[in-house]
Amino acid sequence: MTIRALLDQMAETRGDAICLISPDGKRELSFAKLQQRAAALACRLIGLGFGKGDKIALLLDNGLYTMEVLLGAMYGGLVPVPLNANAAKSELAYVLYHSESKMIFVSSEYLEAVNDVRAEIARPIAIVGVDTERGFGWGDPENPNAQLPAVDEDDQALLPFTSGSTGKPKGVLLSHRSLLAGAANTVLAHQLGPHDRSLCVLPLYHMNALTITLLPTLLSGGCVVLPRRFNANSFWNWVTEYRCTWFALVPTLISHLLQWTDPVRNGADLVQVRFARSSSAPLAPNQHRAFEEKFKLPLIEAMGMTEAGGVIFSNPLPPAIRKIGSAGIPYGCMVTIMNAEACDVPSGQSGEIVVRGASVSQGYFNDSEATAELFGAGGWMRTGDLAYRDNDGYFFIIGRIKELIIKAGENIAPREIDEALLRHSAVAEAAVVGIPDAHWGEDIVGYVVLNSGVNCDERELLRFCRSEIGDFRTPSQIYFVADLPKGPAGKIQRLKLAERAKAAFASDSAWRGERAKLDPLARSTLVEERLASMWAAMLNLQEVGIDDNFFELGGDSLLAMQTMSRIRAEFQVELPLRSLNEATTVGGLAAIVMQSQTAAAAESAAPIGRLDEIGAAAALQHE
Repeated sequence: MTIRALLDQMAETRGDAICLISPDGKRELSFAKLQQRAAALACRLIGLGFGKGDKIALLLDNGLYTMEVLLGAMYGGLVPVPLNANAAKSELAYVLYHSESKMIFVSSEYLEAVNDVRAEIARPIAIVGVDTERGFGWGDPENPNAQLPAVDEDDQALLPFTSGSTGKPKGVLLSHRSLLAGAANTVLAHQLGPHDRSLCVLPLYHMNALTITLLPTLLSGGCVVLPRRFNANSFWNWVTEYRCTWFALVPTLISHLLQWTDPVRNGADLVQVRFARSSSAPLAPNQHRAFEEKFKLPLIEAMGMTEAGGVIFSNPLPPAIRKIGSAGIPYGCMVTIMNAEACDVPSGQSGEIVVRGASVSQGYFNDSEATAELFGAGGWMRTGDLAYRDNDGYFFIIGRIKELIIKAGENIAPREIDEALLRHSAVAEAAVVGIPDAHWGEDIVGYVVLNSGVNCDERELLRFCRSEIGDFRTPSQIYFVADLPKGPAGKIQRLKLAERAKAAFASDSAWRGERAKLDPLARSTLVEERLASMWAAMLNLQEVGIDDNFFELGGDSLLAMQTMSRIRAEFQVELPLRSLNEATTVGGLAAIVMQSQTAAAAESAAPIGRLDEIGAAAALQHE
């Protein structure tokens, strides 16, 4: 089936049924009217000289006219290229050029940016302004279907570009078959039907909105409520007023809703809401539970991928088992977990998720090298996600292979540390990354966004993290920031954050120097902090600095013996008494302690193919 065939079929079988509602303009479209407008726009484009397969870009917020461009281009055999409205001008220029777009539909608020970047592209690109209230100002062409080329299900239908967290954005080749197979997978996973109304608050330039909300709802004969943008103030009003039965969110929006107290929600009748959905980024288990407790709605965690054409995993709907912390079970795709040798691994062992199925993309546009890397042995598409499968067939995502932190030879999945930080009541968002370190190979630093109006200092979070996951995985330092870098659907771009961290702290020595400038008593590692605290207690001092000498502070041989005994007990290292004579400062002794810890950790480091006990315990949390 093609997008054209789908719209024609729904216009014939459900022509009078409403399929799109715009809360902003209080307008709605039936299936018959949507098909007519899509066909008219397709004929207009073909009449202007565009041909089958030509790329048509759009830089628009959500709305009925955005839908008309997306579906109308696909209806005519052209290929829409959705652009990220929040992208930098350099990225817009890159995508417009590399997509080979010949025309761009743009709203007035983005017109200046488009004009700026168009000057950088060495070929003409036609611009069509779109008014959110009046549309394009085009009349209906004569013979609305006569000019359209034939469209096959294997023809290219959509060219979304990845967010580029690992380099330049890549265009993903998605056929009509891929899009509708992905939509069918979502219909199956969420048991969608004509009775359903979905609230789409995610941007239509991202695959989550397109393949999880829009196309599955149209395919199942339902209705999409399409506000221009997400608004926490209006969210529950939309759900209530338009009697929505489900909606898809990302963790960032869930965090906003958890912090927002809406008076309409108090006592609002949400009996028609079957479920809420979370995907595009891992959802912390404590946020999952908080959402269900606050709003009394089942929250279904799922996972998809642009290159897979949409959904891969989803937790089933109640009353089936949902496992908090799990991406769920596969729907419509063949999925397995493979090790580095491209062999399946048994349940409980970790490896890379690989996928096959009708929804999987054809690769990357004009990038044969990246396409070759995408597909592995046997035609399996590599996702780059590290995960394991439990005995019930539920998949648990540990992290991205490229995002692993290797500390003292041990592979650490950042998500476990993120979730530990998120369990603190003051933390709204958290992400940890690895930076080069002379002792550990890589050390861990964290970035945290606090909940609005909440105060919390670094020391409190470090102590909390130690109590949750132990010393080895606790970050050496935490930075408080206003926001974290994210992709179009709200997924934290950890690799960009790591680049920022590495640029700020090019080496261990530079890192220590910067901290010392800010605070003479600062300890650049947890070991130094704990040693300083220990010495202060032993020597009956209020505070000890990292360069203070143990013996100059009043230490003697008896106190030295007692101190070394406490160090052996607290840090689980065997150090001779002479260590304190050789390294008489906090900083010097901390280096010896860390070297000893490094050697011990290297001996017991777990390989990627096996989950350590702490990681397994954290990942297996579920109801």
